Amino acid sequence: PAHPSRPVVTQIMDLFRAVLAKDERSARAYELTSHVISVNPANYTAWQFRRLCIEATQASLTDELEFCSEMAQVSAKNYQLWHHRRVIVEMIGTGIERELSLTESLLARDAKNYHVWSHRHWALRRFGQWNGEFDLIDRLLTRDVMNNSAWNHRWFVLTFSGEAKTAAVLDREFEFTTQRIKQNPVNESAWSFLRALWEEETKHASEAKAAERVSKYQTFAEEMVQHGENGVTNPFARGFLADFWSGPLATEQDRARAIEQCVALATESDPVREKYWLYVKERIEQQNQAS
Repeated sequence: PAHPSRPVVTQIMDLFRAVLAKDERSARAYELTSHVISVNPANYTAWQFRRLCIEATQASLTDELEFCSEMAQVSAKNYQLWHHRRVIVEMIGTGIERELSLTESLLARDAKNYHVWSHRHWALRRFGQWNGEFDLIDRLLTRDVMNNSAWNHRWFVLTFSGEAKTAAVLDREFEFTTQRIKQNPVNESAWSFLRALWEEETKHASEAKAAERVSKYQTFAEEMVQHGENGVTNPFARGFLADFWSGPLATEQDRARAIEQCVALATESDPVREKYWLYVKERIEQQNQAS
């Protein structure tokens, strides 16, 4: 819809200031906040006063969620809208399916909308219903394998859904991630996820068991080093190996190999971050001296 003219907006805001001055928590004041929000969806005062009017008039919470859904179609990147919706959902106390349906429809339009993802995260943890989340993530990553928000959500689900990070789960995730990296070997999001899996492997198992399990991570990264772009070796594979060979299970020989990766990164694969990789190299050298 066309935005109201300046005189109309001025009239709406003048009326709203008058209502605020009187602290009039009435049905007409509640209706007025709809107009204020329509001309300025980020008006925090209007959203806050709207909640006061809802409490005073016992307005329909179901209708209020419908209003929020309509506003989300035109102003989805809006902190005030999502905070307000969260308050209303808490007042109702149920409705996880509704929240998941709304956020999924909005993610279909913009799969990296931080506000929508944040609301979905809140709803999942608030109501504890995780069924179908991996299916959603699979669809999003099939559409765009470099969607960092979807990779982040995958780790969020692994962390908070209550599914233990057993060897079987980590194996499943390793297979999923490496297949996606093969689709696009210079996908930093997927490499970050793989690094998180490797770190998880080293946390709980005995040193001998962990060393046995993480060998496949090393093998995969070594295989992917040559799969860069523009004739340059893969900086993410090299960076992973630098971390791997200087990690908690590393020997002095491993750290020497990590130093080689840092040099290659600084001079060939990732010269933009030359100073960073030389810093990492120096840090690893200090580890060697201390061991």
